[in-house]
Amino acid sequence: MSEYRIVLGPDIEGFVERSVRAGRFSDLSEMVHAGLGALLERDEAAHREVLRAAATAGFDALDQDNHVELGDEEALVAHIAAIGRDARARADRPAG
Repeated sequence: MSEYRIVLGPDIEGFVERSVRAGRFSDLSEMVHAGLGALLERDEAAHREVLRAAATAGFDALDQDNHVELGDEEALVAHIAAIGRDARARADRPAG
């Protein structure tokens, strides 16, 4: 288990002290662990939402018969390369 040194500002330090005194957490370590766990869950939930939106868009495209059929691995590689070229060209265009 790693140990870290953190510096807390007065507001955060007071919050920690009040939370421990109130019995919400046994100590600073438990409180930091809970806070980081909540941040991790929030990040994972955001990632799941991005994946869900991408899957929905993909299924919607299939439902509208808006998709590309690729016959083999070579066609897939060529298609992905074309997407990359298009993305680079868009990124290189001046904004405006």
